[in-house]
Amino acid sequence: MNTQRTAKAETSDKKIKRIMISENCNLSSKLSEIRHQDSTELIVSIVNNVTVMVDKGIVLDDYTHLLIKAGKLNIDVSLTLGKHSELIISPGCIVIGTGNIVGNFSHLSAPIEKVFEESVNVTGFWTNDRVYPQWFGAEAYDCETPELPTGQELSDSSEAIERAAKMTCCGEVFLPRGVYFLDKPINLSCGVTIAGETGIYKDDVNGTILIAKMDYDAIQWSTSSDNKNQEEEIKEEDMRYGNYLFHINIKWGKQPKERKDWNSPTWELGFTQMCTTIKNLRIINRTAPQDEPIDRLPACVLTGAPSAFDNVIFNDFCQAVRYVDEYIDNKRVTNCTFYCRHYMWEICNFSLSTSGSLAMECCLSIMPFTKASTTKGCVLTTAVEQASIQTF
Repeated sequence: MNTQRTAKAETSDKKIKRIMISENCNLSSKLSEIRHQDSTELIVSIVNNVTVMVDKGIVLDDYTHLLIKAGKLNIDVSLTLGKHSELIISPGCIVIGTGNIVGNFSHLSAPIEKVFEESVNVTGFWTNDRVYPQWFGAEAYDCETPELPTGQELSDSSEAIERAAKMTCCGEVFLPRGVYFLDKPINLSCGVTIAGETGIYKDDVNGTILIAKMDYDAIQWSTSSDNKNQEEEIKEEDMRYGNYLFHINIKWGKQPKERKDWNSPTWELGFTQMCTTIKNLRIINRTAPQDEPIDRLPACVLTGAPSAFDNVIFNDFCQAVRYVDEYIDNKRVTNCTFYCRHYMWEICNFSLSTSGSLAMECCLSIMPFTKASTTKGCVLTTAVEQASIQTF
């Protein structure tokens, strides 16, 4: 009985104040007109296809719900949501401008479509367990076969995926079923998960497919002019910015090591325990011309953090995953498949030339035999030889 009375009392004491904006105006002026210190929640609704401006820094109170039902929110400076606040964007509505929208343990509810213009910077902390790159303009093409469509201009989704990863921080970026084209490398921080949908192959239904179509001519060697003619060293240290599709916890620049002239990568955050996961994807390389030497073909992932790869199909990459030369534990590769063309037979799909532990199981290599190169100090928690390796 006491519990029921307390609950009823809390419900009755809860006060909600609502603001309906149906004309073009500044959000700050509307908020200044209504003081809601006596309320516990504030609901602001934008209707009638109007544009509401944020021309100066605004910090909303906690428990504020900002609803864009029909219209636009134009942020030129910054809009900070309070704790336990929510930004709700209806279909067909969008946030525009050149300012920042900052989450403070806030939540975003939006349809799986573009809701942020490219010039809007989404920062802060958000409580969304799942973030969609479509919110930032990613486009999933409905292709029956994972090939490059002809006769149309392709939309690049790499920046949208990277912006979604920054928003989710340590959550999941979910890519719904479809084909995404990537024109540039994607930088990921520690702890984020990039996940897609698996295909239904018996019904010939593709899952989530990423096709790398980067500017191959713009890829630069990460060596100085003194070393560019040393072919063996270039082949060994083939780490160029732009030569990898995913960069996980990577910092580029000259490192205080033996080869000071190399613009070699290292980890950005050292000895992190946060694992970055890539799962349920088919990743296809369509960047380099097929007649290029095998030591110049792009690779897929360069990582400087604990990383897990689950149910990923790598197509036509000279290398699936490469770790930087730092101590990294918790490297896991499970249920992955590596498709290689005949001229890639000399290339190792995994370069694990770093100290730390590795678990690799239930992986399949199709044309040709796939090796995993290791160096002294690398502990195999599950031996590579126990993985399912198939050759033709």
